[in-house]
Amino acid sequence: MLSDVKNGCLFSVKVRTERPRTKLVEINDRWLIIDVKSKPIENRANSELVSFLEKILSTKVEIVKGHKSKVKKIFAHNLDSNACAKAFIRALNN
Repeated sequence: MLSDVKNGCLFSVKVRTERPRTKLVEINDRWLIIDVKSKPIENRANSELVSFLEKILSTKVEIVKGHKSKVKKIFAHNLDSNACAKAFIRALNN
């Protein structure tokens, strides 16, 4: 699910929209499952997802694949996979 690449880390996310609150729900060997409050209209859910991930990881995050899909490939700038994993585990436990 997490892989180190030049200047950052790549990972997959499965997004569930129109949920009561935005939160990290599950970590498995394929992807992170994240609930977002927004509807998937006019890029709202994607924007909320990016903001949420940037808050968790404390770095710039961008969607590199899957802009119109529930499953997305995400790039986190300047973090390795270990740092990303630690941040996700902290977020899951909160």
